[in-house]
Amino acid sequence: LAQAGWETGAMTSPTGLDVIVLHREPILDRVPNLKHLIEWLAARGHRIHVLTTRNRIFPPAHFSNPNVEMHVLPERSRRWELPTLSRFLLRSSELIRSARRADRPTTLIIAGRGALSISPIVSVLHGGRYFAHVVEYPAICEPAPYRPKLSDRLEARAIRNSVAMIVHDDLHARVITAAIENAPNYLTLPNASPGAFDGESGYQLHTRLQLPPLTKILLHSGGFGEWFSSADVASVSSHDITGDGYYLRYMKNRGAEDNSIFSLNPVDGQLLNRLVGSAHVGLAWYNPNRLSFRARMMGLAAGKIGQYLKCGLPVIASRLPSLRYLEDHQAGVLVDSAAEIPDALSNIERDYARYRDNAFRCYQSLWEPTQCGEGIERALTTVALR
Repeated sequence: LAQAGWETGAMTSPTGLDVIVLHREPILDRVPNLKHLIEWLAARGHRIHVLTTRNRIFPPAHFSNPNVEMHVLPERSRRWELPTLSRFLLRSSELIRSARRADRPTTLIIAGRGALSISPIVSVLHGGRYFAHVVEYPAICEPAPYRPKLSDRLEARAIRNSVAMIVHDDLHARVITAAIENAPNYLTLPNASPGAFDGESGYQLHTRLQLPPLTKILLHSGGFGEWFSSADVASVSSHDITGDGYYLRYMKNRGAEDNSIFSLNPVDGQLLNRLVGSAHVGLAWYNPNRLSFRARMMGLAAGKIGQYLKCGLPVIASRLPSLRYLEDHQAGVLVDSAAEIPDALSNIERDYARYRDNAFRCYQSLWEPTQCGEGIERALTTVALR
């Protein structure tokens, strides 16, 4: 990055920098670091145009800063409609042409597999310069015997042709660089969520779940599915999942002593930190048999872990090599099976104050995104002014 001139000098961002963010998938709320970057850049005075999609399952992302302008396309619901990606491409072209007519410093972030697949066309309209925000490991990184498809090669080419790729951490950069020949420079941005925790635990979760204030909550946040072994976790104790087969099978077969409560209403993003902060311990459970190398190489992409640490919650997580930093910082306990969770809770409870302090320190050391945001802002500014 220093060779590219992005880390040298005290460059200040011009007033009125326009940033166009393209994210095809209707799950922007589930990409914490991208959402954080948008909000952070808007707070710095830049104008952000976000193009994404929506469907009936996932509510559209919301931004309160007036510097963020949302452009949301409904996904195709009728056979005779144009494919969603085609309409997304047309709207992307309109946004870029409008920015060029305004003659303002403009830069482009193409985020996620769907938008990256159309980058050859979009980038031509923008002079060939864009940043590739890599939301998930590209399919080209899948180990053998996986054979890359055409769409996988298109995604890899889009990353290769970018000015730089924005990834969660150095581990992601190493894995992607090994899989993509002539991969570009990279900028890191941990998968931290927007906003800060005020340090007050509160009882927001207790109120929501109608629990006594002194109840100690073990929070397992995230989606409900076999990727996270949700049924196994529930046996020892959020999007619309009412039609999901895994959820329906779980509800049919769960035992009489299973006290799981399902709240299917979306949580306001502004309340997320206080909701999480009112828990006692955070659980981050991943099924490596289903997620394969994506779990083993999770690193700072595990957004729920960053959320827990930000709120001072000690973490119990699956024993994966890329999560070893939790034990290195003594901010949590790694376990091999769901059956070990009660013992891990006991270990944390015996020295809870120390684990909580270490959770805050671990977040500041590894996850706090402000410094990364400043580096990305410098890079965006450099490219916009060329």
